[in-house]
Amino acid sequence: MNAAVVNIPGQAPKYQSFPDPVPEEGEALIHVRAAGLHPLVKSTASGSHYSSSATGPAVPGIDGVGLLDDGRRVYFVFVRKPWGTMAEMAAAPRARMIPLPDSLDDVTAAAIANPGMPAWLSLKNRAALAAEAATGIDVIVDYLWGRPTELVLESLAKGFKLESTRKTRLVEIGSSAGPTITLPAAILRSVDLTLLGSGFGAVSLETILAGISTLFSLAAAGTLTVAAEPIPLKDVEEGWNRVEKGRRIVFTVKSS
Repeated sequence: MNAAVVNIPGQAPKYQSFPDPVPEEGEALIHVRAAGLHPLVKSTASGSHYSSSATGPAVPGIDGVGLLDDGRRVYFVFVRKPWGTMAEMAAAPRARMIPLPDSLDDVTAAAIANPGMPAWLSLKNRAALAAEAATGIDVIVDYLWGRPTELVLESLAKGFKLESTRKTRLVEIGSSAGPTITLPAAILRSVDLTLLGSGFGAVSLETILAGISTLFSLAAAGTLTVAAEPIPLKDVEEGWNRVEKGRRIVFTVKSS
């Protein structure tokens, strides 16, 4: 089959031949139609993400949309390495597939799951966002970490009141501003702070899939939208490093 292949971790993938996946027990063959280029995909392919173990030629991509042999259209996630989702075919665990609403197109489904999942889970599942949030800062959803997070925590500490306390939940999702923070002890003494993560390992896979299914239902109803830019998979080398400009890049595969 043809696929996007990362031959050297850190370099853009090339469109080339790669061995066909052979489904094992509990897996099904999927004819891929679309796969999103998410920040997680890039960091995993480069070996910089905490969950990655990049060692050699491999197909990138963590999720996608495709057809089963019986024609059913599904969203799927986490195929067996060294395969990924940016290929003409994938062998995916049946337990990690979600049927797609007919009114939800391939590109939207491939684009919305990854950016929508951390936002949805961090607010609904991890932070347990309550109705009283309008009266003050109850929840901080943090995609940055690093110095911006330090400044936010310093501001919270300076605003403490002796006569009352306020519970604040900080949900850490990403670290685009830095991998670490300095957390002075005084902040923990002056803020009723709960630090939470929202990612693979912090949230069960069952919870993640349930959240994605909800996102698909909202998107199919038109309640939730995402801007996406479809690019043919054969142009993966050029599209890999393209600046998104507010639109999630999705690689598409033509039906054979």
